[in-house]
Amino acid sequence: ISIGLVGAFEQTISDRDLTAIVTDITPVPLHLRRCDLNRGYIRIWDGTGPSYADPVDPIVHGAMANMPQPRGDPPEKVLIEIAKIIKEKSPHDFPDICDGMEAPLALCGRVMNVKIWEEPLWNLIEGENFIHVGSFVRLRNIKCKKEDFGICLSVDSKSSITPLPFDAYEVKCMLRDHQTRIDQGVPTNLVSGILPKRVHGSHQAQNIDRFREDSNETKSDSSKKRLHSKLGECLVKPAPASFHIQFKVLHTIPKCKLSSAEDLKELCFRNKDGSLSFRFALHVTDSSTELDILCFGAVARKILRITEDDVVTSSSKCEEALATLKSIVTSESSTNGTIRSTLGKDNKIYFVLRSLED
Repeated sequence: ISIGLVGAFEQTISDRDLTAIVTDITPVPLHLRRCDLNRGYIRIWDGTGPSYADPVDPIVHGAMANMPQPRGDPPEKVLIEIAKIIKEKSPHDFPDICDGMEAPLALCGRVMNVKIWEEPLWNLIEGENFIHVGSFVRLRNIKCKKEDFGICLSVDSKSSITPLPFDAYEVKCMLRDHQTRIDQGVPTNLVSGILPKRVHGSHQAQNIDRFREDSNETKSDSSKKRLHSKLGECLVKPAPASFHIQFKVLHTIPKCKLSSAEDLKELCFRNKDGSLSFRFALHVTDSSTELDILCFGAVARKILRITEDDVVTSSSKCEEALATLKSIVTSESSTNGTIRSTLGKDNKIYFVLRSLED
Protein backbone atom coordinates (compact mmCIF):
# COMPACT_ATOMS: atom_id res chain seq x y z
CA ILE A 1 0.00 0.00 0.00
CA SER A 2 1.07 3.65 -0.31
CA ILE A 3 0.17 6.75 1.73
CA GLY A 4 -1.56 8.13 -1.37
CA LEU A 5 -4.12 5.32 -1.31
CA VAL A 6 -4.70 5.22 2.44
CA GLY A 7 -7.29 8.01 2.36
CA ALA A 8 -9.27 6.23 -0.33
CA PHE A 9 -9.31 2.77 1.18
CA GLU A 10 -8.87 3.27 4.92
CA GLN A 11 -11.77 0.98 5.75
CA THR A 12 -10.06 -1.98 4.08
CA ILE A 13 -6.47 -1.36 5.21
CA SER A 14 -5.40 -4.08 7.62
CA ASP A 15 -2.16 -6.02 7.88
CA ARG A 16 -0.58 -4.17 4.96
CA ASP A 17 3.06 -3.18 4.36
CA LEU A 18 4.40 0.27 3.53
CA THR A 19 7.85 1.76 2.85
CA ALA A 20 8.43 5.38 3.86
CA ILE A 21 10.85 7.86 5.42
CA VAL A 22 10.44 9.09 9.01
CA THR A 23 9.83 12.85 9.16
CA ASP A 24 9.16 13.30 12.87
CA ILE A 25 9.20 11.40 16.18
CA THR A 26 6.97 12.68 19.00
CA PRO A 27 6.39 10.95 22.35
CA VAL A 28 3.15 11.17 24.29
CA PRO A 29 4.19 13.22 27.36
CA LEU A 30 4.49 11.19 30.57
CA HIS A 31 1.72 13.08 32.36
CA LEU A 32 -0.70 12.16 29.55
CA ARG A 33 0.16 8.47 29.28
CA ARG A 34 -2.43 5.82 30.11
CA CYS A 35 -2.51 2.09 29.54
CA ASP A 36 -5.12 2.51 26.81
CA LEU A 37 -3.15 5.15 24.87
CA ASN A 38 -0.33 4.81 22.38
CA ARG A 39 3.22 5.60 23.53
CA GLY A 40 4.07 8.02 20.76
CA TYR A 41 3.82 9.05 17.12
CA ILE A 42 6.07 8.95 14.13
CA ARG A 43 5.23 10.86 10.97
CA ILE A 44 6.09 9.36 7.60
CA TRP A 45 6.29 10.36 3.93
CA ASP A 46 6.60 8.25 0.77
CA GLY A 47 6.07 10.82 -2.02
CA THR A 48 2.50 9.75 -2.88
CA GLY A 49 -0.85 11.36 -2.26
CA PRO A 50 -1.93 14.99 -2.32
CA SER A 51 0.70 17.46 -1.14
CA TYR A 52 -0.23 18.31 2.42
CA ALA A 53 0.71 17.34 5.96
CA ASP A 54 -1.89 15.68 8.19
CA PRO A 55 -2.60 17.51 11.47
CA VAL A 56 -0.84 16.39 14.63
CA ASP A 57 -2.80 15.02 17.59
CA PRO A 58 -3.91 18.32 19.21
CA ILE A 59 -3.36 17.00 22.75
CA VAL A 60 0.24 16.06 22.03
CA HIS A 61 0.79 19.21 19.98
CA GLY A 62 -0.39 21.39 22.87
CA ALA A 63 1.84 19.60 25.37
CA MET A 64 4.89 19.99 23.10
CA ALA A 65 4.17 23.62 22.12
CA ASN A 66 7.06 25.02 24.16
CA MET A 67 9.62 22.66 22.65
CA PRO A 68 11.66 23.61 19.53
CA GLN A 69 9.98 22.39 16.35
CA PRO A 70 11.75 21.30 13.12
CA ARG A 71 11.51 23.62 10.13
CA GLY A 72 9.19 22.29 7.46
CA ASP A 73 7.04 19.20 7.23
CA PRO A 74 8.80 17.13 5.91
CA PRO A 75 11.70 18.95 7.57
CA GLU A 76 14.97 20.06 6.04
CA LYS A 77 16.78 17.05 7.53
CA VAL A 78 14.70 14.67 5.38
CA LEU A 79 15.70 16.51 2.20
CA ILE A 80 19.34 16.34 3.23
CA GLU A 81 19.10 12.56 3.75
CA ILE A 82 17.42 12.14 0.36
CA ALA A 83 20.15 14.24 -1.28
CA LYS A 84 22.81 11.99 0.27
CA ILE A 85 21.11 8.85 -1.06
CA ILE A 86 20.83 10.25 -4.59
CA LYS A 87 24.50 11.28 -4.57
CA GLU A 88 25.72 7.96 -3.14
CA LYS A 89 26.55 5.30 -5.69
CA SER A 90 25.30 1.79 -5.15
CA PRO A 91 28.10 -0.59 -4.10
CA HIS A 92 26.91 -3.00 -6.78
CA ASP A 93 28.10 -2.94 -10.37
CA PHE A 94 24.70 -2.68 -12.05
CA PRO A 95 23.26 0.75 -13.03
CA ASP A 96 21.69 2.66 -10.16
CA ILE A 97 17.97 3.54 -10.27
CA CYS A 98 18.84 7.07 -9.13
CA ASP A 99 21.38 7.69 -11.90
CA GLY A 100 20.70 11.04 -13.56
CA MET A 101 18.45 12.29 -10.73
CA GLU A 102 19.01 15.53 -8.86
CA ALA A 103 18.12 16.01 -5.21
CA PRO A 104 14.66 17.64 -4.95
CA LEU A 105 14.52 21.19 -3.64
CA ALA A 106 11.25 20.40 -1.81
CA LEU A 107 8.91 17.43 -1.55
CA CYS A 108 5.40 16.70 -2.82
CA GLY A 109 3.08 14.13 -1.31
CA ARG A 110 1.28 13.54 1.94
CA VAL A 111 2.76 13.37 5.46
CA MET A 112 0.85 10.95 7.71
CA ASN A 113 0.77 10.04 11.40
CA VAL A 114 1.60 6.58 12.72
CA LYS A 115 0.68 5.53 16.26
CA ILE A 116 3.20 3.37 18.13
CA TRP A 117 1.49 1.30 20.81
CA GLU A 118 4.07 -1.11 22.22
CA GLU A 119 6.33 0.14 25.03
CA PRO A 120 9.37 -2.01 24.04
CA LEU A 121 9.24 -0.73 20.45
CA TRP A 122 8.88 2.88 21.59
CA ASN A 123 11.85 2.46 23.94
CA LEU A 124 13.92 1.28 20.98
CA ILE A 125 12.83 4.28 18.92
CA GLU A 126 13.24 6.93 21.60
CA GLY A 127 15.96 5.51 23.82
CA GLU A 128 18.12 3.37 21.53
CA ASN A 129 17.89 5.58 18.43
CA PHE A 130 16.57 2.56 16.54
CA ILE A 131 15.26 4.95 13.89
CA HIS A 132 15.54 8.73 13.54
CA VAL A 133 14.21 11.56 11.39
CA GLY A 134 15.47 10.74 7.90
CA SER A 135 15.43 6.95 8.38
CA PHE A 136 13.82 4.87 5.65
CA VAL A 137 11.68 2.14 7.18
CA ARG A 138 9.45 -0.74 6.19
CA LEU A 139 6.22 -0.92 8.21
CA ARG A 140 4.69 -4.40 8.28
CA ASN A 141 1.15 -5.46 9.15
CA ILE A 142 -0.04 -1.90 9.76
CA LYS A 143 -3.67 -0.95 10.23
CA CYS A 144 -5.62 2.23 9.65
CA LYS A 145 -7.60 4.05 12.32
CA LYS A 146 -9.82 7.10 12.06
CA GLU A 147 -9.14 9.58 14.86
CA ASP A 148 -10.86 12.85 15.76
CA PHE A 149 -7.99 14.77 14.13
CA GLY A 150 -7.78 12.61 10.99
CA ILE A 151 -6.65 9.25 9.68
CA CYS A 152 -3.79 7.48 11.46
CA LEU A 153 -1.82 4.36 10.69
CA SER A 154 -1.28 2.05 13.65
CA VAL A 155 1.65 -0.16 14.68
CA ASP A 156 0.57 -2.62 17.37
CA SER A 157 1.84 -5.90 18.82
CA LYS A 158 1.34 -7.70 15.51
CA SER A 159 3.15 -5.03 13.49
CA SER A 160 6.85 -4.28 13.04
CA ILE A 161 9.21 -1.52 11.89
CA THR A 162 12.42 -2.38 10.03
CA PRO A 163 15.07 0.22 9.14
CA LEU A 164 16.18 0.02 5.51
CA PRO A 165 19.68 0.67 4.11
CA PHE A 166 20.14 3.64 1.79
CA ASP A 167 20.60 1.40 -1.28
CA ALA A 168 17.49 -0.74 -0.70
CA TYR A 169 15.54 -1.26 -3.91
CA GLU A 170 12.29 0.06 -2.36
CA VAL A 171 14.02 3.26 -1.27
CA LYS A 172 15.44 3.97 -4.73
CA CYS A 173 12.08 3.22 -6.38
CA MET A 174 10.31 5.60 -4.00
CA LEU A 175 12.69 8.43 -4.86
CA ARG A 176 12.45 7.71 -8.57
CA ASP A 177 8.63 7.76 -8.44
CA HIS A 178 8.74 11.04 -6.52
CA GLN A 179 11.01 12.52 -9.19
CA THR A 180 8.46 11.44 -11.82
CA ARG A 181 5.72 13.34 -9.99
CA ILE A 182 7.91 16.44 -9.76
CA ASP A 183 8.65 16.18 -13.50
CA GLN A 184 4.88 15.94 -14.16
CA GLY A 185 4.35 19.26 -12.40
CA VAL A 186 2.83 18.04 -9.14
CA PRO A 187 3.07 20.99 -6.72
CA THR A 188 5.21 20.55 -3.63
CA ASN A 189 3.86 20.52 -0.10
CA LEU A 190 3.35 24.14 0.96
CA VAL A 191 4.95 23.43 4.36
CA SER A 192 7.79 21.26 3.04
CA GLY A 193 11.31 22.11 4.12
CA ILE A 194 13.67 23.35 1.40
CA LEU A 195 17.04 21.79 0.63
CA PRO A 196 19.87 24.02 1.97
CA LYS A 197 22.29 25.60 -0.49
CA ARG A 198 25.27 23.99 1.22
CA VAL A 199 23.96 20.53 0.30
CA HIS A 200 23.11 21.17 -3.34
CA GLY A 201 26.23 23.19 -4.10
CA SER A 202 26.84 26.70 -5.35
CA HIS A 203 25.77 25.86 -8.92
CA GLN A 204 22.22 25.30 -7.63
CA ALA A 205 22.10 28.29 -5.30
CA GLN A 206 20.22 30.45 -7.82
CA ASN A 207 17.65 27.71 -8.40
CA ILE A 208 17.08 27.36 -4.66
CA ASP A 209 16.63 31.13 -4.23
CA ARG A 210 14.14 31.16 -7.10
CA PHE A 211 12.35 28.16 -5.64
CA ARG A 212 12.00 29.90 -2.27
CA GLU A 213 10.47 32.94 -3.99
CA ASP A 214 8.07 30.75 -5.98
CA SER A 215 7.13 28.84 -2.82
CA ASN A 216 6.27 32.05 -0.99
CA GLU A 217 4.08 33.15 -3.90
CA THR A 218 2.36 29.77 -3.97
CA LYS A 219 1.63 29.83 -0.24
CA SER A 220 -0.15 33.18 -0.64
CA ASP A 221 -2.32 31.77 -3.44
CA SER A 222 -4.84 29.61 -1.60
CA SER A 223 -6.85 29.04 -4.76
CA LYS A 224 -4.05 27.16 -6.53
CA LYS A 225 -5.38 23.73 -7.47
CA ARG A 226 -3.54 20.55 -6.61
CA LEU A 227 -2.23 18.18 -9.23
CA HIS A 228 -2.64 14.46 -8.71
CA SER A 229 -1.05 11.72 -10.72
CA LYS A 230 -3.53 8.93 -9.84
CA LEU A 231 -7.31 8.77 -9.60
CA GLY A 232 -7.03 6.76 -6.39
CA GLU A 233 -5.28 9.68 -4.72
CA CYS A 234 -8.31 11.89 -5.40
CA LEU A 235 -10.42 9.66 -3.15
CA VAL A 236 -8.76 10.92 0.03
CA LYS A 237 -11.02 12.20 2.76
CA PRO A 238 -11.60 15.11 2.77
CA ALA A 239 -11.49 15.12 -1.02
CA PRO A 240 -9.58 18.02 -2.63
CA ALA A 241 -11.94 20.70 -3.92
CA SER A 242 -10.45 20.99 -7.41
CA PHE A 243 -7.66 19.11 -9.13
CA HIS A 244 -6.07 18.28 -12.46
CA ILE A 245 -5.87 14.61 -13.41
CA GLN A 246 -4.85 12.30 -16.25
CA PHE A 247 -7.13 9.37 -17.16
CA LYS A 248 -8.56 7.21 -19.93
CA VAL A 249 -12.30 7.28 -20.71
CA LEU A 250 -13.81 3.76 -20.93
CA HIS A 251 -17.47 4.56 -21.69
CA THR A 252 -20.34 6.89 -20.92
CA ILE A 253 -23.07 6.37 -18.34
CA PRO A 254 -25.67 5.61 -19.58
CA LYS A 255 -23.74 3.56 -22.09
CA CYS A 256 -24.07 5.04 -25.55
CA LYS A 257 -23.54 2.90 -28.65
CA LEU A 258 -22.21 5.91 -30.57
CA SER A 259 -23.50 4.45 -33.81
CA SER A 260 -25.81 7.31 -34.81
CA ALA A 261 -26.64 10.87 -33.87
CA GLU A 262 -29.82 9.58 -32.20
CA ASP A 263 -27.65 7.97 -29.52
CA LEU A 264 -26.77 11.43 -28.21
CA LYS A 265 -30.33 11.74 -26.87
CA GLU A 266 -29.45 9.05 -24.31
CA LEU A 267 -27.02 11.54 -22.75
CA CYS A 268 -29.80 14.08 -22.15
CA PHE A 269 -32.24 14.43 -19.26
CA ARG A 270 -35.78 15.66 -19.92
CA ASN A 271 -36.79 18.50 -17.61
CA LYS A 272 -40.30 19.10 -16.27
CA ASP A 273 -40.97 21.68 -18.98
CA GLY A 274 -40.10 19.14 -21.68
CA SER A 275 -36.70 20.62 -22.56
CA LEU A 276 -33.51 18.55 -22.58
CA SER A 277 -30.34 19.04 -20.56
CA PHE A 278 -27.06 17.19 -20.94
CA ARG A 279 -26.62 14.95 -17.91
CA PHE A 280 -24.31 11.95 -18.10
CA ALA A 281 -21.11 10.57 -16.66
CA LEU A 282 -17.77 9.43 -18.00
CA HIS A 283 -16.45 6.18 -16.54
CA VAL A 284 -12.68 6.71 -16.41
CA THR A 285 -9.66 4.75 -15.26
CA ASP A 286 -5.94 4.82 -14.67
CA SER A 287 -3.52 2.39 -13.04
CA SER A 288 -4.88 3.03 -9.53
CA THR A 289 -8.67 2.78 -9.79
CA GLU A 290 -11.83 3.55 -11.80
CA LEU A 291 -14.12 6.51 -11.25
CA ASP A 292 -17.37 8.03 -12.53
CA ILE A 293 -17.13 11.73 -13.42
CA LEU A 294 -20.38 13.66 -13.88
CA CYS A 295 -20.75 15.86 -16.95
CA PHE A 296 -23.48 18.52 -17.02
CA GLY A 297 -24.83 21.40 -19.09
CA ALA A 298 -22.28 23.98 -20.20
CA VAL A 299 -19.29 21.63 -19.81
CA ALA A 300 -20.96 18.96 -21.95
CA ARG A 301 -21.92 21.56 -24.56
CA LYS A 302 -18.33 22.80 -24.70
CA ILE A 303 -16.89 19.30 -25.10
CA LEU A 304 -19.39 18.14 -27.74
CA ARG A 305 -19.61 21.57 -29.40
CA ILE A 306 -23.41 21.31 -29.70
CA THR A 307 -26.46 22.36 -27.70
CA GLU A 308 -29.38 20.29 -26.47
CA ASP A 309 -31.54 21.90 -29.18
CA ASP A 310 -29.14 20.53 -31.82
CA VAL A 311 -29.76 17.03 -30.41
CA VAL A 312 -33.55 17.50 -30.54
CA THR A 313 -33.52 18.70 -34.17
CA SER A 314 -30.87 16.15 -35.23
CA SER A 315 -28.77 19.01 -36.50
CA SER A 316 -25.83 18.29 -38.80
CA LYS A 317 -23.65 19.28 -35.86
CA CYS A 318 -24.65 16.01 -34.18
CA GLU A 319 -22.42 13.98 -36.50
CA GLU A 320 -19.44 16.10 -35.51
CA ALA A 321 -20.38 15.75 -31.83
CA LEU A 322 -20.66 11.98 -32.24
CA ALA A 323 -17.21 11.86 -33.81
CA THR A 324 -15.80 13.95 -30.96
CA LEU A 325 -17.30 11.65 -28.32
CA LYS A 326 -16.05 8.57 -30.17
CA SER A 327 -12.53 9.96 -30.25
CA ILE A 328 -12.63 10.56 -26.49
CA VAL A 329 -13.96 7.10 -25.63
CA THR A 330 -11.92 5.05 -28.09
CA SER A 331 -8.64 6.92 -27.73
CA GLU A 332 -5.71 4.77 -26.57
CA SER A 333 -3.96 7.79 -25.08
CA SER A 334 -4.78 9.44 -21.77
CA THR A 335 -6.91 12.56 -21.44
CA ASN A 336 -6.19 15.50 -19.13
CA GLY A 337 -9.11 17.01 -17.27
CA THR A 338 -10.01 19.33 -14.42
CA ILE A 339 -12.38 17.85 -11.85
CA ARG A 340 -14.26 19.31 -8.91
CA SER A 341 -15.47 17.30 -5.91
CA THR A 342 -18.83 18.05 -4.35
CA LEU A 343 -20.84 16.71 -1.43
CA GLY A 344 -24.25 15.35 -2.46
CA LYS A 345 -27.47 15.48 -0.47
CA ASP A 346 -26.81 11.85 0.49
CA ASN A 347 -23.48 12.93 2.10
CA LYS A 348 -21.50 11.10 -0.58
CA ILE A 349 -18.64 12.65 -2.54
CA TYR A 350 -19.26 13.12 -6.27
CA PHE A 351 -16.81 14.25 -8.92
CA VAL A 352 -17.89 16.76 -11.57
CA LEU A 353 -16.01 17.46 -14.78
CA ARG A 354 -15.07 21.10 -15.28
CA SER A 355 -13.04 20.83 -18.48
CA LEU A 356 -11.21 18.46 -20.83
CA GLU A 357 -8.02 19.42 -22.58
CA ASP A 358 -7.88 18.93 -26.33
